[in-house]
Amino acid sequence: MSSGRGSGIEHVAARVRGVSAVITSVVLLGFLVAVLAAMLVAVFRDTVLVEPIGAPQELVQRGYTPQVIAYRLMDEVMAIRLEYKSMKDGRAITADWTQADIQIPTTGISFKSFLSEVRRLFGIPETRIGGEITRDEDVLRLRLRLHQPGNHRHTQLVRSARGLDELLHLGGQDLIRSTDPYLLAHYLFNRDPRSAIALIEHCVANAPADDDPWAYNLWGLVHMADGRERQAREMFLKAISLRADFPPAYNNLGLAHTLREEYEEADAAFQKALTINPNLGILYSTWGLSYAMRGDEKKAEEHFTKALQLDPDNPRIRVARGHALVRMGRREEGIQETQKAIALSPTFVGAHLIAGDYFYKRRSYPDAVRHYQEVARLSPYFTEQISWNYSQALVQWGGELAKQKEVDAAIEKFERALTLEPRDAARLRDRIARLKAERDAAPITDKGSGPATRRPDAKAP
Repeated sequence: MSSGRGSGIEHVAARVRGVSAVITSVVLLGFLVAVLAAMLVAVFRDTVLVEPIGAPQELVQRGYTPQVIAYRLMDEVMAIRLEYKSMKDGRAITADWTQADIQIPTTGISFKSFLSEVRRLFGIPETRIGGEITRDEDVLRLRLRLHQPGNHRHTQLVRSARGLDELLHLGGQDLIRSTDPYLLAHYLFNRDPRSAIALIEHCVANAPADDDPWAYNLWGLVHMADGRERQAREMFLKAISLRADFPPAYNNLGLAHTLREEYEEADAAFQKALTINPNLGILYSTWGLSYAMRGDEKKAEEHFTKALQLDPDNPRIRVARGHALVRMGRREEGIQETQKAIALSPTFVGAHLIAGDYFYKRRSYPDAVRHYQEVARLSPYFTEQISWNYSQALVQWGGELAKQKEVDAAIEKFERALTLEPRDAARLRDRIARLKAERDAAPITDKGSGPATRRPDAKAP
């Protein structure tokens, strides 16, 4: 009996061990599949690996260690990418020292080395970035070294600036210019179209054929911004001829047709873009703006509602809806939407431009100046475009201050306006001179009990 019971227990134990072995095998298999999937994603995605950036001791003592500076540089790159997350996928950017690295059993090869070798064999870009910051008197200099093992490409980038924030911002732009120039062209287009055009022309001349659609699409946007809808349409069609499944070009083609009042062609282009990618909020947004330009408020709102459902934090959708609401006579709602865009992206030049114009027309000159000032800070190109409105907002504000007897503040506004708009120089100089004369001639009351006296700097009569 005991032998029978023993054999029964052993049988059960064996079955339990068998089940445990199966469960363990399934778990291990799942783990291996997950690891393999992660490896495949890591292998087949373009990658930028940032190494610690050397720093002088003075920066290290302030907390800017080589790792911190590398992270700050990556932050600058990511800030630009986030503005265009729905338009173009960026390359993966990773701090090299944070990557897990293990030895592959029996091979003596590390996981990171294995990834690099596979990328090299398949021709998938991997860029390693190192460098250092040095100081030359009162100027900081950033030297970045880009190394692509797959094609033996070595590039050195050098930037100089007085402040660390500006230096890292410029360094971030240089990194994108070297690793993803079309993304930088998008970024520059809203700040300095001339630089964007130069970069686009360089891309078309030097980039592989499969990248050209992005360049032609951007080139079309530049033409459209300058009121050349026919040339813009040609650029968008060129982009589509190079890549038929390209939503941004169809989207912009629809807007170009709208500006020419070719509404059937516009709707066909918008519909094609959404057929390719029905989950891209910006496509619904542009179609909504098109309907607003035609005066169809109901369809405009339907499309903007869908756009915001898909991508509620996209500042470009907010600005487009704000512009549409203003066109439809709902000005207060429009500026509120534009302010939401600025809250989402404080460096969005187009949003500040629209807000500045809105407040200028409403005669809210301090608010107009605040937004124009941001435009001038962010984009030298657009400063030229807004110089008249900017200067006139300052003049009107100065006039209001002068009426309130805040003479020094009024003079400061007129002097700022004088630097912006030379066409108004003679009138402004005369006004400044008259205000200064009135100020200098005005009596002041002594805080004591003595009689009123002239300003200390006023000339004797």
